[in-house]
Amino acid sequence: MPWLFVILGVLFAVVGIRDKTDEFHEILADDFSGPDSFANWIIAVFLITAIGMYRPLRGVSDGFLILLILAVFLQGNFIDSFRRQIAPQA
Repeated sequence: MPWLFVILGVLFAVVGIRDKTDEFHEILADDFSGPDSFANWIIAVFLITAIGMYRPLRGVSDGFLILLILAVFLQGNFIDSFRRQIAPQA
C-alpha cells in the first residue's frame, strides 16, 4: 500500500511541475463520469473482492474476477484502444 502513495505523489509532483493540472483534471473527469466511466469497473472489482473475503464464496469470487477480466479485454477492442493510447503522438 505504501507504493500506491509513492506513485501518486510522484504523479502529482510531475503534473504540478509541468503545470498540467487542468489537463490532468479533465482526464480524470472524463474517466470517472459519463456512461463509459471507469468508476463502474472500480465498483465491480470492489464488490467482487468483498465477496471473496468470505471464504466459502472465494471460488465464486474468483470466477467473477475472471469473467470481469475477460469483459474488459473483449469490450470495445481493448487492445486497439491501448495501442492508440501508448503510440507516440505526432
